[in-house]
Amino acid sequence: MSKGVASILIILFGVSEIFSQKIVEKRIEASKIEKVIINGNAIHKISIRTEKTNEIEVLCHIEGESYENIILTTFEADNILTVGTSTTPYFVVENDKLAAHKVMYIEVMIVLPEHLNVFINSEIAAVETEGNYKYLYLLLENGNCIISHFSGDANIQSKHGDIFVYAEKNVSGRAISKYGNVINTLHSGGKFNLMAESRDGNISLIETK
Repeated sequence: MSKGVASILIILFGVSEIFSQKIVEKRIEASKIEKVIINGNAIHKISIRTEKTNEIEVLCHIEGESYENIILTTFEADNILTVGTSTTPYFVVENDKLAAHKVMYIEVMIVLPEHLNVFINSEIAAVETEGNYKYLYLLLENGNCIISHFSGDANIQSKHGDIFVYAEKNVSGRAISKYGNVINTLHSGGKFNLMAESRDGNISLIETK
């Protein structure tokens, strides 16, 4: 287990008596994995970083009154790992005013090998990523996106959220926002290309110093 994930576990277990929550961890041998797909429509925060490793570590923190009915799902097929969340069999979400106050929070933290293809799709999640990717594709509805120390090709789309990218010198970038502000200090002619788009959000593409 990496030091970062271990630190998160210690912090979360330290407050486990205060909140109704559970923590699920999975470790997956990654030598045959080429692509990771994250279905995040039920996930509130997704954090990913790359390391020089042969494993994929997935840590899921689930908090709320119905936390015991939420499960972390992973599925491998054709060199693709799909990560998401689901509910236990026969669990039915209550559709009443009381249920509206039962707050649920799901956070997924993932450590990946470098130079993978990563696809994230979510209507609600805020996303934080860092590291080296072969191709990173984010399709977000409302969440903000922060990408640090980035190298690789990327297509980042967030309809309402802001996009902040801090990229290495080998990354060129283009940004378009219909109603937000755009800052782009990335140089042209880089080895890798990044495209960032938002309808309402602000976009900042900054070269890492």
